[in-house]
Amino acid sequence: MHGSFFNRVTNTPPPFALIQFHPGSPSQSSTPLIPNPSPNHGCEILLNAVGTASWRPLLPAAQPLPIRPSSISARWCSIPTALSRTPGQRHQYWLLWVDQDWLRQFTPVQQDRLHPFWNLGSSTPLAPHLPAGLGPLEQQDRDFARSLAHPPVIAELCPIWLQAQVTLFLTRLMSRCPVAPHQAPSSERQHQVVAQRLEKAVAYLEAHLDEPLDLPSLARHVGCSHFYLSRLFSEHKGQTLRQYLRALRIDRAAALLSTGRYNVTEAAVEVGYRSLSHFTKAFLSKKGCLPRDFHG
Repeated sequence: MHGSFFNRVTNTPPPFALIQFHPGSPSQSSTPLIPNPSPNHGCEILLNAVGTASWRPLLPAAQPLPIRPSSISARWCSIPTALSRTPGQRHQYWLLWVDQDWLRQFTPVQQDRLHPFWNLGSSTPLAPHLPAGLGPLEQQDRDFARSLAHPPVIAELCPIWLQAQVTLFLTRLMSRCPVAPHQAPSSERQHQVVAQRLEKAVAYLEAHLDEPLDLPSLARHVGCSHFYLSRLFSEHKGQTLRQYLRALRIDRAAALLSTGRYNVTEAAVEVGYRSLSHFTKAFLSKKGCLPRDFHG
């Protein structure tokens, strides 16, 4: 598949296009992936499922960027770049072009929370904006890419549906890469940032145990997207964010019960439970006994 997929109903120039889709046949040479280059004013995002390739910036001293299977990478079209796949391998990928002006709506004023690749402060991307790896190709990314070729809506609704899907994809993609601008942070610094965010999130949860979880507010307090924050808990705490919150609530309730000044209902309300049966079930699962039998 090659060319725009957005202007089926309207003649308005599309803000994005599926430049190329490769279904998975072997490559016999290292010929460029892009037969016709995209407009200079934009960004190309490669969703690479199978096979290896490389971005090669056509600039002095610029190093090629290897592209691994199940990865997402991108390049700004204003920088001349060759994109070639390794010969003799099976390849499957989707190449998406996005207009730079349209993309600006997704970049916050405080861009230091994004990967430096997404810094759109200047009209012409420079050295920090060479091709960059943007993380793994997740299952939801594959589902998104496959859906572009066969929108599940009537033709008249395609522009609305497609813009919604691309918007959601870009939002997820940008939220995965929160790093400081114009630098590749060291592993030690990355660990510090993660530890600080988790510490801040846990403190917030502990201070709001009696309230329903407001994930967007928590994410704003910590300074990252709720998608990224949820992933941090899964990777570094071994639990989902909600599982971690449930454990905090039960531990606090157990501490209250052990003082002898709270009955079961009062302890449940203090830690945010409105259903005594739900509280009892969660307490039994965590502590191995019913709340009324807990003695600290």
